[in-house]
Amino acid sequence: MDLTKMFASDQAWEDAFQFVKANLGRMAEFQGNWAVGCTLRHCLTLRDSINMVNDNVYVYSGLKLDEDNRASKYRRCRSGPRCSTPS
Repeated sequence: MDLTKMFASDQAWEDAFQFVKANLGRMAEFQGNWAVGCTLRHCLTLRDSINMVNDNVYVYSGLKLDEDNRASKYRRCRSGPRCSTPS
């Protein structure tokens, strides 16, 4: 299976993985700030962006693990909370 359609390289996957890690914490910035109308839109846009990238990171890591189950860099995504879907 050609996974380059998901990520052109392992580095592109790593960059996406780091994006998810870095942005999950940003969701907490929106707690208690619902008085501003654009805040809800920004929160939902960020959540959707994180979810979309996260889904691709998760699927890619699973497919790479299917190729070689010893590839620990992909296992860290599959076994940790960083690839959990933010709510």
